Amino acid sequence: MYVAAVFFLFLAFPTTLSFAWGGKVVGVSDGDTVTVLSSSHEQIRVRLYGIDAPESEQPFGTKSKQSLSGLLFGKTVEVDEVDVDRYGRVVARLHVGQVDINAEQVRRGMAWVYDSYCRDAVCVDWRRLEHVARDSSLGLWGDQRPTPPWEWRKSRRGASTQGVQHESGVGGQPSGVGYHGNQRSHVFHRSGCKDYDCPNCVVIFETREDAIKKGFRPCGVCRP
Repeated sequence: MYVAAVFFLFLAFPTTLSFAWGGKVVGVSDGDTVTVLSSSHEQIRVRLYGIDAPESEQPFGTKSKQSLSGLLFGKTVEVDEVDVDRYGRVVARLHVGQVDINAEQVRRGMAWVYDSYCRDAVCVDWRRLEHVARDSSLGLWGDQRPTPPWEWRKSRRGASTQGVQHESGVGGQPSGVGYHGNQRSHVFHRSGCKDYDCPNCVVIFETREDAIKKGFRPCGVCRP
């Protein structure tokens, strides 16, 4: 009976298994990504779980980054690791003392709850914080129609594809652009790579040399 009850609760309120470690925040990339120096002196990129902040080029992207920097930079943080994403970043909830940093970014109106990936019971509380921030016109909600970053990224990918004109090559296939660069990780991929059309792969290069000249490095999987 007890086992059955526990199993029922697990199904009713699923939670992502995690483990915690500590470190010092030595870099803030944007409103939802930081670099943490671990106790073993390894610099680890960490993506905040369950939230999505405006991209740097979006309205409020800079202020969101400044908010996260004020909360974390130079501070010792607890990293409750949830997953590792396809870009090799640790996905985690971050705490400084009793402050839930993921929740705080949402509460301040500096990030959205990332519904597609926020699946824990705590996400219900974060959505409440988002609604309060929106009703109070805090942060990005001061804009009448703020664009969620996942929609902005999708529109950018579409614009990049439409804006590039190709010469027709052998068999009618495009003979121009063959590489997509990830604007966050600065890794580039060739056509056919599993990450060729990744969410942040919006930088387009015609040649491998162009990508390298712009400071991008080859993908270690497809080896362009």
